[in-house]
Amino acid sequence: MSYVGSWLTRGHKSLIGIGCVIDMVTGLVMDGHVCSLHCHICAKAGAFIQRERPHRYERWRREHIESEECTINFEGSSGMMQVKATEVLWSRCIQRHKHQYTTMVSDSGLKAHLRLLQLQPYGPNEEIQKEDCINHIRKRLGAALRNLVSDCSKRGVTLRG
Repeated sequence: MSYVGSWLTRGHKSLIGIGCVIDMVTGLVMDGHVCSLHCHICAKAGAFIQRERPHRYERWRREHIESEECTINFEGSSGMMQVKATEVLWSRCIQRHKHQYTTMVSDSGLKAHLRLLQLQPYGPNEEIQKEDCINHIRKRLGAALRNLVSDCSKRGVTLRG
């Protein structure tokens, strides 16, 4: 299975992140999980209630969370959203799809893979393998070669092949 994680905004301050498991043969998205640090209702209605009726805010907040309308389902840094999504997806794949994801093909998602090794979602005897996505390897190699050419040209060295 191929795994990809992304965020709503670039940088380290995104409020929403997503992780998806994609079947490499069919290209179909098998499962996905959204991690959210933001709830629009909390941001708008909650802020209004807290400002206008502060004595009612705690009760409103508790009821809002209990009603399952609150979309906040993650606590932590934006960078850890990908790790959490991986954990959720690998933990529920047997229950949802009746099979195990035994190989994780992704970019450099080392933290996510290390978390899966700690979690052992299929037991201690089933290790999940990590393979690098060839497109990401090509991208990193290309960037390294362009940097080498740039550095050499600044020093007046020509590269011949």
